[in-house]
Amino acid sequence: SLLGVLEAGGAYVPLDADLPDARLQHVITRTGMKIALADEAQRARLEGMGLDVRMPDDAIAATEAADQAAAWPETQPDQTAYILFTSGSTGEPKAILTSHRAIVRLVCGVDYATLSPPRRILHAAPLAFDASTFELWGALLHGGTSAMYPEAVPTADGLKRFLSEFRVDTAWLTSSLFNVLIDDDPGCVSGLSQLLVGGDVVSPSHVMRACKAAPQLQVINGYGPTESTTFAACHPIRDTDLTDGRALPIGRPIANTRLYVLDAG
Repeated sequence: SLLGVLEAGGAYVPLDADLPDARLQHVITRTGMKIALADEAQRARLEGMGLDVRMPDDAIAATEAADQAAAWPETQPDQTAYILFTSGSTGEPKAILTSHRAIVRLVCGVDYATLSPPRRILHAAPLAFDASTFELWGALLHGGTSAMYPEAVPTADGLKRFLSEFRVDTAWLTSSLFNVLIDDDPGCVSGLSQLLVGGDVVSPSHVMRACKAAPQLQVINGYGPTESTTFAACHPIRDTDLTDGRALPIGRPIANTRLYVLDAG
């Protein structure tokens, strides 16, 4: 569905089915969306909010029956690829428009992680969370594999089995979820070679436990708000970072990015 929307020159807006109707209606109204791709369970709800609901299987069939010679619109770098909503500083959801250029800047020509094939990147984040940008396009724009995790919230046991069965080598976890998983079983990340952790302060003690269980693992502190497209700065955590008792650094700007440190003025 996402690939089809982008190929057609559109922008996708993830709708979280767990949100109350008022919040969904706010998102729909603010974005001006007219069409929703959804399953049968959500059809009546979304049609009641004024959307033309299409089933993905029906859309695929219609595309296959269409004139394949028809020219696709040319997508421009600064064209919006997706829209996510944050809680907003005032409590009202705030729309963040992310361009194709911003996605490419996040995952192409970077040195904070190795994304070249045959990488298999865990996809466990909801589409309405900006981590999904790294998980999906970090894999697909390099000819890699996006491994879609089946549980709504990863558990240590489930994650360990999934990483082993599908030979996943790269993952992104929020720092809070990372802490919970490592407290349960540090060996749950033993199959990974790269693990990015962020969204809040990263715990040195939990990183130490993860690396002890998986000596080959490189943990990377990834920092950045949704407005900067997932990551603005990254820091590959070294042994010396874990022994000096200080907070872990957020690192330096990733490629094609500038950070500005401002004073109170």
